Amino acid sequence: MARDGSGNYSLPAGNPVGTGTTISSTAHNATMTDVAAAITASIAKDGQTTPSANLPMGGYKHTGVANGSARDQYASVAQLQDDGPKIVGSVSGTNTITGTLTPAITAYATGMQVILLPAETNTGFATLSLNGLSARTILMADGNATLGGDLRPGLPVLLTYNGSAFVVTGANHTTATFTITLTGVAESVTGTATYVRNGRMVLLAIPYMVGTSNTTSMTLTGMPVAIRPGFDQIVYGPFANDNGAAVSQKVDAYVANAGTITLFKGGSSTGWTSSGTKGIGGASIIIYMI
Repeated sequence: MARDGSGNYSLPAGNPVGTGTTISSTAHNATMTDVAAAITASIAKDGQTTPSANLPMGGYKHTGVANGSARDQYASVAQLQDDGPKIVGSVSGTNTITGTLTPAITAYATGMQVILLPAETNTGFATLSLNGLSARTILMADGNATLGGDLRPGLPVLLTYNGSAFVVTGANHTTATFTITLTGVAESVTGTATYVRNGRMVLLAIPYMVGTSNTTSMTLTGMPVAIRPGFDQIVYGPFANDNGAAVSQKVDAYVANAGTITLFKGGSSTGWTSSGTKGIGGASIIIYMI
């Protein structure tokens, strides 16, 4: 009878034998055949046996397991806690990014998520190729392609594959600082500007900056690629100082996609006094990346 379907094993009829009783070859051979069948239906610890049905664990665990190393192996809790299968390894490239998943994948699956730690700061439109598969566009959470500075070393990015592209999952904003320089003055005047970019809108905070005027123009330079607009635009600028006196109203700021902000006084880029002191009073302006 081998096992009874619940895992219990009972010897076949004729067992056990009694002392001084002649053993029947028929009974003996039947017993050996039954034992052989029961052993064959058991799982060999050296891995020879392939189960032929699901194996209910009855609330017990597999312990001491190794991390899975192929897609048809189960993972340990430690491996899942470390997100090992999701982390992109061997990352390289600035905008054309490549990397590998372990275990290796042979196709992208809609809904799959990966964690990318960029090797370099991207400078614009970025793509990702995993395990030698075709490159896919990386999109920000708002559905737009990446701009320069969206992907930076040391800042992990969670990406979800939507069937055609990898989409940044989570917050869609970047905060950073840069050195901004005031021109149109005799001395070198610099400060630390801060920006927050949310999708295609940038809030730029400009510090107080003033110097000795030596020309009728005044500009701000040093804008990083990450916040340069796609086209030149005029925005409502900060309060300014000209010839030692405060300008009565905010000035216009012409933001060029080359990274220079030209300040206009009275509608003219050359309306500033070329003597005395001039500069900006520190303020925030909004730049649109559309």
